[in-house]
Amino acid sequence: MNSREIFKVIEQIAATPGKNDKEAIIKSHAADNEFTRVLIYALDANRTFGIADVPERQPGPISAVFDNSTWLLLDQLADRLVAGRSARVMVQEQMDDLDDLSAELLKRIITKDLRAGFTESTVNKAVAGLVPSFDCMLAHGFEAKRVKHWPVAVEPKLDGIRVLCFVNRTAGTARFYSRNGKEFTSFDHLKPAVLDLPALPGDLNDSFVLDGEVVSGTFNATVSSVRKKKVAAIDAIFHVFDILPTACFYADSKKGYEPAGTYAERVALLDRVLAVGAGPIRRVPFHLVTSEEQIHALYAQFQAEGLEGVIVKNLEGLYHRRRNHSWMKIKAEASVDVPVVGAFEGTGKYVGMLGGLTVVFKGVKVNVGGGFLDEQRKEFWSAYQDDSGSSLLNRLVEVVYHEITPDGSLRHPRFKRFRDDKPASLTA
Repeated sequence: MNSREIFKVIEQIAATPGKNDKEAIIKSHAADNEFTRVLIYALDANRTFGIADVPERQPGPISAVFDNSTWLLLDQLADRLVAGRSARVMVQEQMDDLDDLSAELLKRIITKDLRAGFTESTVNKAVAGLVPSFDCMLAHGFEAKRVKHWPVAVEPKLDGIRVLCFVNRTAGTARFYSRNGKEFTSFDHLKPAVLDLPALPGDLNDSFVLDGEVVSGTFNATVSSVRKKKVAAIDAIFHVFDILPTACFYADSKKGYEPAGTYAERVALLDRVLAVGAGPIRRVPFHLVTSEEQIHALYAQFQAEGLEGVIVKNLEGLYHRRRNHSWMKIKAEASVDVPVVGAFEGTGKYVGMLGGLTVVFKGVKVNVGGGFLDEQRKEFWSAYQDDSGSSLLNRLVEVVYHEITPDGSLRHPRFKRFRDDKPASLTA
């Protein structure tokens, strides 16, 4: 199919109400490489294009469908080889060369919204594994009433980046990914250490996943290191807190992945292959506690050591590839990850520098003016002017705040850090 025909299929799916029926249409076109390519580029959360507003098509003498130049442009945008004004000019030229339906399809790909009422999960049910999805287990906020059985495990919450390492000893590979499937090549130097870990029992020895947190100095330093694709983060430490069969990440069990065993069984496996506090790959230590008072005592201890907080884990809990109360967290401050939609210049001593960022919290625009270093204010404002905002817009930032106001805004919001380890499509 060409792009004009693909757009018509997308519209057909949009007009089809049932999820199973949508899936059937997708499956019927799964053999068409151009169609599946559109789905991948539009739905892969880690493939973003850095264009906030796609320019409208200006009809001209050419009325074409997608060709190699279209896909090349999308790849250049995704890799940020073109950005800012240059990117907008190139998108405008491509839009003008396409026919109406193809131009609309390109716009929907760039804006990551096919407007057809389906997500990557529907696509992956129709065509297994087509769109990258590396959903992992996440923690809820701590609630004492959720603890059904004592003891529980308490681990320090590290101030790093969530990393999943997919290991295949047969193929001799160890690949590092973010929690949403973005590959981190800056940790490739850790591959020999991973492959040299002691043997594991049965099939797990050949194919498994290490789930943990990578820390390379401060959080911002860690983020900076992982964004440099051709530079090894040689001081990075991979702190591992779970081990799972690779098959866990291709299953969709709402009750948890039983073949991986309970958390207690999984950490017993980790203890066989990893030591606490030794080498570039380390086992995250945990403490068994029998009361809420002990949890809060450890929280205070970890806070004093400069750590972010604690994670409380149910020893009998299974691994869920979603947020689950088997894991709960306690952090020092209320914070939220929100997308940047604008920036504004400062006043007084900050004239000619960044005054702050405008973010969106549950549909409410919030100006975040605190928390920036002077050097950051200079750097961010300069970048914002040079590239028309493409280096800041749509990036996620973590904002610390005191409370939510009656009108739905955030009281005393402060910038804490960029969250480039999370998908840019995420909204609070």
